[in-house]
Amino acid sequence: MDKILQINSAYAPQISGGRFIRYGDIAESLMRNAMICPGDGCFWPKASDGFVYMPFTVSPVYSPSEVRAIQRAIADVANSTCVRLVPRTTEVDYLSFQSLDGCWSYFGKTGGEQAVSLQSPTCLLKGVVIHEIIHALGFYHEHNRSDRDKYVKVIWSNVQPGEEDQFSILPTNNLNTKYDYGSIMHYGRYDFAVNPSIPTLEPIPDPSVRMGQLSDMSATDILKINRLYGCGGSSNMETVVQTSPTTTTHSTTTTKPTTKAAPSCANVVLTAPFQRFNSPNFPSLYPNNANCQWLILGNSKVLLTFTAMNIQLTTNCMADYVQVYDGSSTLAKPLSPRLCGYTTPPPLTSTGPSVLVVFHSDASLQNLGFQISYRLL
Repeated sequence: MDKILQINSAYAPQISGGRFIRYGDIAESLMRNAMICPGDGCFWPKASDGFVYMPFTVSPVYSPSEVRAIQRAIADVANSTCVRLVPRTTEVDYLSFQSLDGCWSYFGKTGGEQAVSLQSPTCLLKGVVIHEIIHALGFYHEHNRSDRDKYVKVIWSNVQPGEEDQFSILPTNNLNTKYDYGSIMHYGRYDFAVNPSIPTLEPIPDPSVRMGQLSDMSATDILKINRLYGCGGSSNMETVVQTSPTTTTHSTTTTKPTTKAAPSCANVVLTAPFQRFNSPNFPSLYPNNANCQWLILGNSKVLLTFTAMNIQLTTNCMADYVQVYDGSSTLAKPLSPRLCGYTTPPPLTSTGPSVLVVFHSDASLQNLGFQISYRLL
């Protein structure tokens, strides 16, 4: 049987704290029509470094395990797209994860504090959190697509009275993607059924196709986010955190042809209390034209300790370097100058709950790279 995606089963539309909840779990302010997005004004802006930053806060009522579910969802989104959910500092527009009345989110960016309701403990599953984040990015449910009737038949006679808008067809931008039965945004076969043994949704032409899941984003979910926000090749981001023993830091430099294409490079969100990560291929030679980022998210401060350092030494580290930022983006204040060479830097401690580590290499020389361990304080 399909794993059911049923986010909110109350009659719709419902009124919740000055909001309408429509289409199952999409909040619609009484003062704003979420269906209207003039000039792409409800999408989150893309920063000059190519990433889309969504600042967020998390209610203190959540338990540590519930916070980890939110962190895992945030990491999954970051590991597959150019979207980065980062702890809020002073930003005006931000998501606020709260334990309110059910599981729901607004459509796209509304401005100011934007609630995402993850009622404890029901909604604190990684897949549910991802589902609501994708609504906040500006996506409706997959079965609400404008071309839905070509792929899914709604058994209206078995839909619970008052729940008909769950299965509305909406004027969606499908971004030239195929209909995705396996989307994390697709309802399950028996959602909102009067008779739970009879489907409310039936795939066309093959009624046996599986629908609806709350595990992970599908390949098409990732593709749509990357297309909407112009992530370019970020859908191919690796989600690997390599761990290797510390090795000697003697200088080993070689030359590599400059015609080789730029490699894939890790862009990872780290939330574990303690972890080690390193440059690509460490302790072998790192690739040319690398641009990697590791975003570390904690609750208070982050302590970084370099355990290996072997990066091409140039004046002011203009060629290959590591740069550590005291925050969640390259707009934050650096914790130190650019780092290169063969001397292990002293430990670095952030002033806040997040640190961004950036590694860059140019097209000429290669060395063994670096290794860093961190601990959340």
